[in-house]
Amino acid sequence: MHNTFTYRHSELPSLRPEIKAEIVGLDVQIADLILKSQGNFRELEELAEVLDNCLDSCELNLKSIQIIPDDDNLQPVESPATITDLPIQEQTMIFSTALFSAMVLATLQKLTGADGNSLVDMISEQVNTEMQEISDEQITTSLKNYMEGYRKNPMQQTFKVKIPSV
Repeated sequence: MHNTFTYRHSELPSLRPEIKAEIVGLDVQIADLILKSQGNFRELEELAEVLDNCLDSCELNLKSIQIIPDDDNLQPVESPATITDLPIQEQTMIFSTALFSAMVLATLQKLTGADGNSLVDMISEQVNTEMQEISDEQITTSLKNYMEGYRKNPMQQTFKVKIPSV
């Protein structure tokens, strides 16, 4: 579990020069790697995956920091992230999955003649039961695999998701 840090806006630590130098150094190394890998799909894909994992880790750490105003109001300055804050590729993935589900339900309703609300209720109950068996780690791993499939084939809007260890 990550530590949670809370700072008043005026007490935010400054960017240390040695850390700034390391960040600039990383930027130069990454730019050099991209240039060296230009035209090599596998190398660029591997680099993108490593950078994506680093970005995820950095963003997770950023979310463990809460900034509060300098006055006595203890409300965070930034609002929590929502689905609409995700990159458009990930928003598209979520939306296309919801659209796919709606289309499957409509097709199922036509094929069976069942009431749409009853189908939704029955399937929702089954999903809720299944979700109780799935850990947060399994969800994260599954979504990571889903995104890898999406990155490899962005024109395909749906993918079969296998939940690890289920």
